[in-house]
Amino acid sequence: METKFQTSFIPKKPILAQTSVAHSGPGINLFTMFSVLVFILSLAGAGFVLVYQNYLNKTQAEYQQTLQANENQFNPTLIATLQRASDKINTANTLLSDHLAVSKVLNIIAALTAQNVTFSSLSYTAPATPGSPALISMRGTANSFSDIAFQSDVFGSAIDYGTNVKIVTPILSNLGLAQNGGVTFTFTAGINPSDILYNKFIQ
Repeated sequence: METKFQTSFIPKKPILAQTSVAHSGPGINLFTMFSVLVFILSLAGAGFVLVYQNYLNKTQAEYQQTLQANENQFNPTLIATLQRASDKINTANTLLSDHLAVSKVLNIIAALTAQNVTFSSLSYTAPATPGSPALISMRGTANSFSDIAFQSDVFGSAIDYGTNVKIVTPILSNLGLAQNGGVTFTFTAGINPSDILYNKFIQ
């Protein structure tokens, strides 16, 4: 009589261990997919930056061309020439506006000198500071003391004699007798610089 053996399947490893091994595969695949996604996004970002940089460079070049074209329309050489001419004109205007016509002082003195008075010397001192008067000093001779007094009054009222110039602080000094019987004297006074400006006489 034959002996029958009943076989049975006995797993060599625990079922729990096999289950854990079976589930370890999907975790690795998910990490790989995430890494690939990050790599793709990095490439896309680098490509965007490169494209945008090229766009900016192209736009800048177009702006420079437009600016150059506009400058050429205005003729830079002519603009530079006109600018130099304008600077020269402004400089000339500044010099004229501040320049004093010293020679006009002689005309003023000649117009205000009385008939019986003569002057033998004249000295002129420019204003020491802006706004201060120019100073004149003259040595003269008159026929009498009354002529000197009249001359002093004329200088003091110079603006009333059609000169449009005001002589300030007139002073008579060093009175003396001349050999011919006349009277010598020294006259000093101030003249407002605005009254002898060069451009005033031009106008």
